[in-house]
Amino acid sequence: MTSRPILFNGAMVRAILDGRKTQTRRPVKNQAALAGETGPVDFNHACYLRNSAGLERAPFGIPSARLYCRETWQPYCDDNGDSGVMYREQESDTGGRDLSGHEFGPWRPSIHMRKANARIWLRVDRVWVERVQDIDEEGAKAEGFDPAPVHGKWVIESREEGGHWSSRQPFADTWHAIYGKPTPARLTGNPWDPGTPETPSPIGWDANPWVWACAFTVLSTTGEPS
Repeated sequence: MTSRPILFNGAMVRAILDGRKTQTRRPVKNQAALAGETGPVDFNHACYLRNSAGLERAPFGIPSARLYCRETWQPYCDDNGDSGVMYREQESDTGGRDLSGHEFGPWRPSIHMRKANARIWLRVDRVWVERVQDIDEEGAKAEGFDPAPVHGKWVIESREEGGHWSSRQPFADTWHAIYGKPTPARLTGNPWDPGTPETPSPIGWDANPWVWACAFTVLSTTGEPS
């Protein structure tokens, strides 16, 4: 069965373990206008999006595909010679193991986690494309964001949907923090080459980019399921 890696930061790993996260979104790499397609096209065990630059493959595969989560981790070895993997996001630093007196190196980045060391496995249930600002309250909650008090432009009109509390604002703030960094200005000091000014990020929240969205089910948090 086809399986692909997917990276999550510590907060999102914790949300998955707590049962609060069942959706995720990633920017479409080519933000060109969609060319008449209403959704992804399935082909050869992957979803593709047709835009003016051609086809772009979804990072999640197709419904029924499996994803294994890469997270911050560290190998260990105890006094008995038993070895394994510790994960930063767990009940304790050692996962309940007696590793007192042992010295460990720094935590290893999630990008370096091997498939064999992944504990969280997901099944893709649905893949679609939308603008990032199209996310609603239920979508933001499914992304793992708890409601937070809001004001001004973030006030929810319908109090039946949560009054002045919203999950959409913390999702938007997190998206901006990850993807909203502007391109720095290029200064040359040459009067014949003025350089380029700072430009906003094309995939930040304010740019309202196209995103791949995925709904998933957690298959296992203890290793690859059978």
